[in-house]
Amino acid sequence: MSTDLDLKAIKAIIPHRYPILLLDRARIITKDVKIEGWKCVTNTEPFLQGHFPQEPIMPGVLQVEAMAQLASVLAGYEAEDTDALMLLASVNKARFSRKVIPGMCMHIHAEITAQRQNIRKFACYIEVDGQKASEAEIVGALA
Repeated sequence: MSTDLDLKAIKAIIPHRYPILLLDRARIITKDVKIEGWKCVTNTEPFLQGHFPQEPIMPGVLQVEAMAQLASVLAGYEAEDTDALMLLASVNKARFSRKVIPGMCMHIHAEITAQRQNIRKFACYIEVDGQKASEAEIVGALA
């Protein structure tokens, strides 16, 4: 059974706020294991003003940040301590295969692939228009 999380619920789990909050909504697919989220990229995003003004592209580093935020929502949702915060420990195997431009909606996926004590490893990827745009392995530590 899935659980839908709106922006208010996401903000209750992670501390990110505009302009760095890169999630619009999320859905827990499998409790403690799998989550999906969405971020619709618009022309008004502050980071697009300089990346690149003539042909705006969602920066790869912010795609990784969106994946990490979604992973953090899952880690925070499943944590028994409601004040738990996932801190980024490493980003591995990041790959970018398609541009993300204004008007596209990123469909973000994260799944816990390993965990030990307070450490979580996630396999993450972003799809746009049904095609993979980027992927990364995210490792985080619950603090």
